[in-house]
Amino acid sequence: MTSTYCTTSMVSIGWMNSAPTSTRCVTYVQQSNGMKTSKSYRWPRLLGSLIAFILVCSVPTAMAAKGKEGKRAIKSLESTRLKQQKKDAEKAKKQKTRPVKRRSLLRRKDRVQEALDANIEEQIETLQMLIESADIEDPDLPKYLLTLGDVYWDKSDNFYEQAYDLTLEREIYEASERGDVQAEDSARMRQDDLLEKERKWRERAIQVYRSIETRFPAYNDLDMVFYYLGYQLLQVNRKKSASTYFRKILERFPSSRYVPDALYHIGDHYFDKSKFNVALQFYIKVEEFEDSAAYAMALHRQGWCYFNMGDYQKSLRTFIRVILHAQSEKGKLLPFRDELEREARQDSVRAYAVVGSPEQSLKFFARIAPGIKFLLAESLANMYFTEGDWDKSITVYRLLLKHWKDSPNRAKYLLGIAENGYHVGDKKMLVDSVRQVMKDFRSMTADLDARALKSVNERLEGLVKTAATVYHKEAEKYGHKDTIQHTTYLYEAYLALFPNAQDAYEVTWNLGVLNEDIGNWEEAAEIYEKVIKMNPDGPYAADAARAIMLAYYNVVENEQVDSKDSAELNLNPIPYPDRYQNAIKSARRFIRLAKGKDPEVSKAHVVLARIAYHFNHFDTATENLLIVLNQYPDDSLVPMAARMLLYCYDLQRDVDNLQIYADRFAANPKINQGEFAVFILKVRNQMSFKRCFKFERKKEYLKTAQCFEKYVQEFPDTELRARGFFYAAAAYNRAKMIKKALTTLGDLYNEMSEDPLAPTALYSIAEIYRSIALYEKSAKFYEMYAKNHPDHRYVKKALQFAYLFRKALQQHTRAVKVSALYRKMYPSDPNNPNLVVESGVLQQKAGRRSRAVRALTKALQRPPKGAGADFEFRARLELGKAYSGGNRGDRRRALTIFEKNVKRFEELPEDVRRKMPPSGIAAVAESHFMLGEVVLKNAAGIKIKGRAKDIKTLVKNKVLLIKQAEQIFDRVVSYGNRHWAIAGLSRIGHAYERLAEDLVKVKPRGLNYEQTMYFQQESEEKAEPIRQKAIEMYRTALKAAVANRWFNTYTQDALDALKRLDFTFPFLKEYVVPSAQVRLSGSIPMIGSLTEAEEGTLAAPEPDPNEEANP
Repeated sequence: MTSTYCTTSMVSIGWMNSAPTSTRCVTYVQQSNGMKTSKSYRWPRLLGSLIAFILVCSVPTAMAAKGKEGKRAIKSLESTRLKQQKKDAEKAKKQKTRPVKRRSLLRRKDRVQEALDANIEEQIETLQMLIESADIEDPDLPKYLLTLGDVYWDKSDNFYEQAYDLTLEREIYEASERGDVQAEDSARMRQDDLLEKERKWRERAIQVYRSIETRFPAYNDLDMVFYYLGYQLLQVNRKKSASTYFRKILERFPSSRYVPDALYHIGDHYFDKSKFNVALQFYIKVEEFEDSAAYAMALHRQGWCYFNMGDYQKSLRTFIRVILHAQSEKGKLLPFRDELEREARQDSVRAYAVVGSPEQSLKFFARIAPGIKFLLAESLANMYFTEGDWDKSITVYRLLLKHWKDSPNRAKYLLGIAENGYHVGDKKMLVDSVRQVMKDFRSMTADLDARALKSVNERLEGLVKTAATVYHKEAEKYGHKDTIQHTTYLYEAYLALFPNAQDAYEVTWNLGVLNEDIGNWEEAAEIYEKVIKMNPDGPYAADAARAIMLAYYNVVENEQVDSKDSAELNLNPIPYPDRYQNAIKSARRFIRLAKGKDPEVSKAHVVLARIAYHFNHFDTATENLLIVLNQYPDDSLVPMAARMLLYCYDLQRDVDNLQIYADRFAANPKINQGEFAVFILKVRNQMSFKRCFKFERKKEYLKTAQCFEKYVQEFPDTELRARGFFYAAAAYNRAKMIKKALTTLGDLYNEMSEDPLAPTALYSIAEIYRSIALYEKSAKFYEMYAKNHPDHRYVKKALQFAYLFRKALQQHTRAVKVSALYRKMYPSDPNNPNLVVESGVLQQKAGRRSRAVRALTKALQRPPKGAGADFEFRARLELGKAYSGGNRGDRRRALTIFEKNVKRFEELPEDVRRKMPPSGIAAVAESHFMLGEVVLKNAAGIKIKGRAKDIKTLVKNKVLLIKQAEQIFDRVVSYGNRHWAIAGLSRIGHAYERLAEDLVKVKPRGLNYEQTMYFQQESEEKAEPIRQKAIEMYRTALKAAVANRWFNTYTQDALDALKRLDFTFPFLKEYVVPSAQVRLSGSIPMIGSLTEAEEGTLAAPEPDPNEEANP
């Protein structure tokens, strides 16, 4: 049984450009013994050799391969918010029948004196002296006592605040987190000591207040004393005694300002005893005092009374009244307004949750409180989340997203859905929500303040890393395809969003482990490199270095080495591409760090040898293979190393070493086994043939050719006959005997047409003609080779050269045929869309305009496979250019097509336009440029002649058209395409220059000599600022060219114009346009072009010289 895991990575972030999509696939094969084997399809074929590296045996997966050394650990990363969520939900459900108590709700707003912390002790001493010295009849004595009680109150508050100081609280928390029991106990003892001092000073305040009641029963402010006593008794949890004093206020001072507060606290007394019906009566009584601070709190407690009495409807309505009061002008004066509104909103939705459904919540809130319906729904969603009703929370969040599209909290709603998805185990919901947040992050968070934005970032960071690590462990255990994909996305999303976060190092490590586990060896190696780069001395650095080397080893281990054919057309060393440089670097680093002590060093040498072999660095390959053979003779890799060593000596034409090691391996029974034994025997039997290579190593090419020819003559029936012809031809070519080389290759092809080397011989003929610059003949043989041997390895390259030469020779029709053959043979080639467009261009050049129109129209109707976002605009541009070469009707149609191209681009969403490839932008810019050219053509068509009055009208009309063209070219410049920006600036300058010339040359009819001279003088004066405008535009065009290092025909036009118009212009070296750098407009890339100019004026370089095949 087989299964394929493909992970697609494309992290799109609202404030970042999207990264290219990368898809990696690994196929797992279930064997009869239950073990899985894997083949990675991401590693490319390294060489186009005659006998390629082939897969001959199953390779254990990364997970199985790591069995000896143990799995790499996944670093668990969990956010506190999600980790504690279930506990918090249970806790919230148990506490839902009590409102939150806040010590700060009660204010001593009528204090006699504002006591200051800095001089409390001094105040106490002074007050005690005043009290002791005062006469019992002194009317100020009660005030002194009241003030002393207040100072004691302040002192107790100071101890309370010290006990719960943020520094002390943090000390306790941090000690608890790190498990430091001693430090935690010490901090808690200090906190308890402070709380005990707070209690003592509060008791002292109570004693002082009671002494006033006892000694001065007729004191005018006795109601204040009673209130202070009641309040302080509440703080020390003596609620019954406190209630007694509040009742005294009601009985003895019915008009006191403390009546509403007393009513409220008595209600609280009964509320705490769960006598809600009694408490409710006191709370309702407080409503008579709407201006008091107790009014809002009593109203809030009414809602809780109704809730606990089971009247949820009335409870809900009461909580809504609290919210509306908090938002009123009076409510805004409350010092605890924000807290009260927040809690009332939460409590109202709690009441709704009992009687309503999440699906109908928004409609209900819109009916009872339309002004805050969304805020109530938001609170409901948050409450469902807090209490663990995940599905209900999701429903309400989705309602908010659907109906409150301009909410500043949309990012929070999506995060809420994602967090709920995490709890219900819906991975797709979580990933989709995170993806949406990332996509529109900038717009979603634009209206959030710094604090809210920080909260969103913290939630997103915690959610992504938590979900990723949890899913990773699940993927490791079960290997589900979807889980692997989701985990990969979340890890990569985290690193894209939070590259500098505290846990970015661990997340990078985990991503490397994940890719290693599923067999994405190369990807794993790249990620582990990042781990080392992030922290070279970090906890994972050493393991990462080892993992990188083993990852690259697993890559090359998936390929079974077989000999390259020594008839390869090019066995010269090929520079290592960057990606292989990484593998080489990692293997060398591991060898250096291991110092021969790690048994895996042999694998590092194999990595170096195999990569060197792939790119024809045979000396490096043999050096590392000999280390494996000599230093690790018992290693399981020895047979493979022996085989590779013989291949290297064979390909190097090192006949002496080939024979030495073939004999040595033949005498070693551990090596001389199976198929390799047959190969060794074959090598030893062919030594007389291979000795011809001795002449080649001495660069005696003529003797080499004669040696091979002699061998073939002596052994006419040898199986090496075709090979002898081929090697002889190669030697003649190196000896510069071109005609002899061509004849020998022709004989091989004609006489041994069925031999596997025959197609290579025909291809080599084309290559020789190319090397001596006979391009037409070269193209002919390339095409013959491709048609006769369509499945041969060099066909793609042959057609590329044939196409290039036919174009260069201006054999446009033949080039179109080669293009059609190429697209037929390689229907999935990424260059095909380019070829389709260029075929239309070539048809035009061949004078087949109607065929060009048909081809381009068809391409627009049915775009070729692999066409990108730019294809439509490029094809439509060329279609317009094809029509522009026709009659007047065709030219009008061309204008319509150019306009459509521009309009179609402008109608695209901003994010799509931003991601448009440069070639598409270039096509739109050129279309816009063509519109400007049409306007300029119309302006040029206005001939300035006739009478003076007529001339003024004509000039005015011409200026209007030039201004219109200037606006169009300004738009061309705005595309940011340097080629067409320079073109637009240059053409504006040209239009003004022509206008200035026309003004100077004009000669009106019907005027005498003097009138004519006066008119011309006036025209000359009017022409001068227009000429200066032209100079300005030409200068701007040149500056743009120099700044962007982009020189084209329009740059040359601007330079030539300034030579004519501006004698002050400094013609410095930087303004001289190198002819080799001039870009012609409208060029299209050849097949297989490796690079293209960024604006669509695309280069057509020769194929990579390392890919050439010379015999």
